[in-house]
Amino acid sequence: MGSAYELECKSCRHEIWVREGIGMIEMIATQTLPFEISREFLGVFDEYPKVVKETKIWTDKNVVEKSESRNRFYKCESCQLSYNHLWFRFVSCNNFFEPSYFCESCKSKLNLLDSEGSVEMLEEIAKTYRVIGCPECHSKDISEVSLDMEIILYD
Repeated sequence: MGSAYELECKSCRHEIWVREGIGMIEMIATQTLPFEISREFLGVFDEYPKVVKETKIWTDKNVVEKSESRNRFYKCESCQLSYNHLWFRFVSCNNFFEPSYFCESCKSKLNLLDSEGSVEMLEEIAKTYRVIGCPECHSKDISEVSLDMEIILYD
């Protein structure tokens, strides 16, 4: 089971969900073997067509024998922005595949953080959206919704 936290754009009220751990969406997207590029998978990554393309190339050449996935935190070493993305690993008999993500500000490759994340990462993610702006209206006026009320366990 995972946890989800909410950020909100004060201008347009767009909700930005920050997740850690694993929920049913992630399991549906990557835990089904034999793996096929499914609608569920495409839905999780519709904002990242490069991830879908690279995954498709890899799965066309390899048989996925084992997979794991969960929401993880990433950091850009160049500009110190933090992100929350679905991490997954597909393993075949002789190699593996993990997605690559890139900073929306400077386009550098993001580094996967060793820690599984914590509530403290919410502030780091909020800082990132205050730099890159709301995905809907591009406002940089992003707030954290009260954690007392908005921590949601999801599965």
